[in-house]
Order: sequence, then structure tokens, then C-alpha cells
Amino acid sequence: MARFFLPAVLFALFSGGAHAHVKWFSEPTAAVSDAGFTHSEIIAALLLLLILLAVARWLNAQVAKRGAAHCAPWFHDTKPLGYAFLLLSIYFLGCAFSGFILAPHVAATKGVTALCIGLQATVSILLLLNRAQMFMAGLISSLFVVASVADVTFLLEYVLLLGLAWLVYSTQRIPNEPTMMILRSALGISLVGLALTEKLLQPELAMNVLQQYPLNFMAHLGVPFSDKWFVLAAGMVELLIGLLLMLGWLVRTTILVLLALMIASNSYFLMVENHALALMEFIGHLPVFAAGILLLCYSSTVTRNARELALQSRSAITTEQRLSAESGH
Repeated sequence: MARFFLPAVLFALFSGGAHAHVKWFSEPTAAVSDAGFTHSEIIAALLLLLILLAVARWLNAQVAKRGAAHCAPWFHDTKPLGYAFLLLSIYFLGCAFSGFILAPHVAATKGVTALCIGLQATVSILLLLNRAQMFMAGLISSLFVVASVADVTFLLEYVLLLGLAWLVYSTQRIPNEPTMMILRSALGISLVGLALTEKLLQPELAMNVLQQYPLNFMAHLGVPFSDKWFVLAAGMVELLIGLLLMLGWLVRTTILVLLALMIASNSYFLMVENHALALMEFIGHLPVFAAGILLLCYSSTVTRNARELALQSRSAITTEQRLSAESGH
């Protein structure tokens, strides 16, 4: 139960709307006053982040000590991969029908957009058929390059798509451990990038969204929690989750919390009956859900180094016990 403590606290504190993509919903509004963070707020947030990382590292080591059964992948068949490909197919088809390139905020010329719509529809069909994997991976990578030229921050925020392109290229039946490490790291980098570009380095973007949509549930509960603090908290939680995935600590638990946050942010738009934004949020988050399914089912819950240390520790204890028993006889 200890390994669920840290993510559960994060979910309880910062769930609703924290992971809605700011650039998808931010509309030009009046300038937000007092949007920047003070030095004391930044220092306090960084200290808390370091403490939580230290706790996560300790919990990760405790999980590793419980044995290989708690660290091994959950699935050894192709069903989760098929579900992930289905979600990705819906994502690319949704992007094509919506008329944008991989993300709602990416803008390009009409000719480039039309070409990319066709390419996205092609990727969607190939994913359903599970054919021409090298060609598919090339198309996804090409779309990523086009989107990155249109928006340079896309390079950092959507590295996950490159991880998924590698997965498509390299996996025939069951993803191997290096592929899962690449996918996990790519998802972590994307979350860190989004935390920095949409919240921590440009808090005014997120605060504009809060002016348009009452996502700050803490204020509605009567807690004196300003929109600026909410943005800082959401950004730090996203940063923490990204770092945990990059480090390979508490992978499954972290993924479960991440998916719960995604569902919470999407549920908000359904509750306020803004179905267009709910659909946009759903389509945009499908690559994260696909990666989450794969990491839950095929990835180890802790890093290889932690497992090796735990195995070495148990081996040393077993050897010591055997020698002690022999000396007793």
C-alpha cells in the first residue's frame, strides 16, 4: 500500500482539470495581472518537488525488494498492443476529420494541412490493418516534423509521438524492454515539456484558461487557493509525473494516476455540457492513453537497476543464511 500513497495524495490534491492542454483552449483575453511566480513560491515548489522525488525513490526501492513477481510485466500477449493501436487509429482519424495536424493548436498553410490530413487518415487505416509498419512510422515522424516546424515547442511537448512511431516500427507482437523504456521516457519528456511551456514558464496561458473555465476546484471548495497557485501546483504535479516516468520509478502507479487525471479533465467538459471541447480533449489525449495501456501491461513497475540491486541484496542474504546454517551443523 505504501507505493500508492504519493500518487494518491497528488490525485486528491490536484485532479480536476490539471491536465487539460492549455494551448487547445486558451483564447486571447485581457492581460492577466500578477501571472508570474515569486522567488519564494518557486523555491518552495522546488523543495517540495525534491522531497516528493526522494519519497518516490524510497518507495520504488521498497517495491523492488518485494521480488520479481511485483516487478514483471502483467501481460505476455498481443491484446494490449492491439488496443493501443486502435486508440492511435482513432486519434489520427480524429485529427484528420477535425482538420488539424496532430494537435488543435498547430497551424499551417491550407496546402500543407490538406496533405497532412490525408497522411493522418492513411496512418489511421494502416494502424487498423497493422500493415506497413516501417511506412507508418515514417509517416508519423514526418507529421511530427511538420508540426514542429509550425510550432517549435511541439518538439518538446509531443516527443511521445516519436516514441510511438518507434514502437510501431520495432514491434511485431510484444514490445521489448528497450522499446518500453523509449516509450516511457518519451511520455515523461512530453509531460515535462508541457509543464514548462504551458504552466511554469508561461503561467499566463494557463491563467487565461482558468478565466474562461472554472477549473480551480480548490477555490470552489472554499480553500484560499488562487488561480496562480493552482497553475503552479498543476505544473509541478505534471513535472513530477514526467520525472517519475523518465526515471522509471513507480511506473504503473504513476501511469494510473496520470490516466485518472486525464479522465478527470475530460469529465469536466462533459459535466458543463461543452461536448465539442470534451471531444477535442478526448482525441488529443488518446496517444497518452495508448502509451499508458502499453506501460501498464508490458512495462516493469520499477527500473532494471532497482531490480538488480534487490536481487543482489536477497542473494547476499540467502548466501549468508546458508553459510550460517552450514556452520551450525
